[in-house]
Amino acid sequence: MMIRNMFEENINRQINGVIKVDQDTTEIIEQEVREYVITTELKKHFMSFFNAYGDSFDRPTDDIGVWISGFFGSGKSHFLKMLSYILENKPVGSDTTVELFRKKFADDPATFMLIDRATRGKTKTILFNIDIEGSMNKDKTAVLRVFAKMFYNHLGFFGENLKVAMLEQYIDQMGKTEDFRRAFEELKAKDLEVRAMELGSDKWIPAIHQVLVDNTQLFKGGYEIERSYYGNIEPLNHLKTKNPTGCQSFQMLSYKSFYDEDNLKKLLKKWDERKGCSLSFSSRGNPPAYSFQLFPDSLAVPVDEFIGTLISEFSKKIEGYNQFNKGKNQLLKEIAVLEKKLYKRAREPYSFWETFFGAFADLFR
Repeated sequence: MMIRNMFEENINRQINGVIKVDQDTTEIIEQEVREYVITTELKKHFMSFFNAYGDSFDRPTDDIGVWISGFFGSGKSHFLKMLSYILENKPVGSDTTVELFRKKFADDPATFMLIDRATRGKTKTILFNIDIEGSMNKDKTAVLRVFAKMFYNHLGFFGENLKVAMLEQYIDQMGKTEDFRRAFEELKAKDLEVRAMELGSDKWIPAIHQVLVDNTQLFKGGYEIERSYYGNIEPLNHLKTKNPTGCQSFQMLSYKSFYDEDNLKKLLKKWDERKGCSLSFSSRGNPPAYSFQLFPDSLAVPVDEFIGTLISEFSKKIEGYNQFNKGKNQLLKEIAVLEKKLYKRAREPYSFWETFFGAFADLFR
């Protein structure tokens, strides 16, 4: 008998080397849940979590946060994803997550009773990578802002701007969303919306990645393929520079960091000064369509020359890049003017709709 035939699963199957919270395709979820092994240590953590979670149904509490701590590679993200799947009781093929975990806890029915009880209520989970979704401005409200952003995005509102998101939620609660959209069109405010949405568009990401691929002379020794993405995906879409310092830490960033010239300059200069971690850029998707990791001391040119070359190449090869950066500040000024007008009018004795649409009319006169 061949050794490989002794295993229940195909040993040549694709297995993700690193569990990431934003990998949520049906195939990945099914593989993660079915192949999750619950050790004696993990049983203790499941029991601890669901004991506390279940008690909150009987005794309301303000203690609603959970901190998962462990060394790099110890399984924190994996454990967190399993908790989210269980709480939401995600369907896995013809089964549900809870039913699959019933089998995993066959020798510990007491702990499974805690899980079963906690999941009888309808629950929705929101998984996200805070390093990617967070802003570049780190202050005492940074964590709170990214939680609020992801919550409003989940509801279908514009979480990138919390003022806009709360306004949208208020409009929706009033049942006036369709009225708002019609009036928005009538006021010819569409141009502002289109230009604002450019800030969140993914359309330039392939071209930005191609510029990085085409400029290997900027990096010592060129690139390596990011093997964790290798498989049915084009490997040249997932690259990293050489790692001369053996750096293990990284900062997760969006490819949209390349959109804004001013912020890109600040980001790269700060990275070059500190030389403490790599910059790991990725697009959206599970797994992302594009990724690029820039390690410390991997540049073959000074950082100012690197920045200048990138911006020059983006300007030449990406239609609208220069216009976007030139028009960005003007757009932000217009939005700020609008917010001031809304704030001012809100203090006057006008109805909500007169306040909101009056401000838009003033802006576009």
